[in-house]
Amino acid sequence: MPTAWMRFGGIDVFMVDNKLEISQELFTLEQAAKKLGEKFSKYVSLDDFRNVIGSRLLKAHLLNSSNQRSISLPIKEAMSPGTEADPKLPMPAQKTILIVAANPSNETRLRLDVEARDIGEGLRLSKHRDQFVLKQQWATRVRDLRRAMQEHQPSIVHFCGHGTGERGIVLEDNDGKTRFVSTEALANFFELFTDEVECVVLNACFSEVQAKAIVQHIPYVMGMSEGIGDKAAIEFAVAFYDSLAAGKDFEKAYRFGCNAIELAGVTGHLIPQLYKKSDLSPTATHSQQAIIFNIPIPRNPFFTGRSNILETLHEALHKRKRSLPPGSADVSSAEIAAKMASLPG
Repeated sequence: MPTAWMRFGGIDVFMVDNKLEISQELFTLEQAAKKLGEKFSKYVSLDDFRNVIGSRLLKAHLLNSSNQRSISLPIKEAMSPGTEADPKLPMPAQKTILIVAANPSNETRLRLDVEARDIGEGLRLSKHRDQFVLKQQWATRVRDLRRAMQEHQPSIVHFCGHGTGERGIVLEDNDGKTRFVSTEALANFFELFTDEVECVVLNACFSEVQAKAIVQHIPYVMGMSEGIGDKAAIEFAVAFYDSLAAGKDFEKAYRFGCNAIELAGVTGHLIPQLYKKSDLSPTATHSQQAIIFNIPIPRNPFFTGRSNILETLHEALHKRKRSLPPGSADVSSAEIAAKMASLPG
C-alpha cells in the first residue's frame, strides 16, 4: 500500500516502503530521480530534481487507502502543514506553433490546408501533446502576420505558401492577390521577436534566401534551396513536427523531415536547409553549399547545373569582368553565360 503520492509532469509517483513506484515499477530515490530526471533534463538538473522531488515526497501527506491513488493533487497540497516549501520545480513550458499560410488567388493553388491538418493531427497523437499549442493564421496579409505574432507569441513560426527567391515570400493583399515581402523586411520583422521565437520554418520554394537573413536573429531557421513540390513539403513538415512532439531537438527533427521525403519516394529530400545562428552555416547533413558568383548582380535562383560547369563559368566571367544577364523564355541564362564565357577577353 502506498504511503505517499504526488503527480509530476503527468506521471503518478508513489512512495512504497521507502521506495518510489513509477508506472508500477519500484525504484530507489536515486533510481527514480534518474528515470524522471532524464525525461525533464532540459528543464532541471538531475541534482536539483533529486533534492526537490525527494524532499517533497518525504514530506507528503500519508494516504489512508490505495483507492486514493488516482486523486490528482497540486504539489503544494501534498506538502505537510507547517513545512517550508521547496523552490518550485521547473516544468516543461508549452511551446506555441504558429502556422502562417498564404495562398493568393492568382498563384498556383497549394494544399496548405492538408499540411496544416496533418501537422495538427500529428501533434494531437503525440505523447508530448500537452507541451504544444497550435495556432493558425490563414489568407495572411502583412498586418495579419504582425497581429498573429503579437497575440500568440509563438516559439515556432511555420510559413507555408509561395516563395520567389530574391524577390521575397508571398503573402496576400486586401483583394487576396499576391503581395511580395522582401527578404530585408522579413528579417527586420523577426529581429523584433529575437527573445521569443526559437525556430522559423519557411516551407516555400526558394526560401533559403530569407532563411539566411532571418538566422541572423533567430536560433534555428529552415528554408528551401529550390522549388519543392506539395507532397515533399507536406512530408517534411509533418515529420518535423511529429519528431518535435516526440521529444527530438530542432536539428534531429529536421533530419527526420528530410528522411520522410526520401521514405515517401518523392524527390526533394536535399532541398530543405537548416541554418543555425550559432554557426550561420547549413547543417552538414543534407547540406548543399551554394556557389557564390562574385559578379555585380544577384544569383538567379532558377539557374542550376553541375558544380564544375558553374565553377568554370564563374571563373571565366570573373576574369573578364562580365555580368551575368537574366535569361528569357527562349534562351536560358546558362546558355547566355556559356556564350559570354567563350568570347575573347
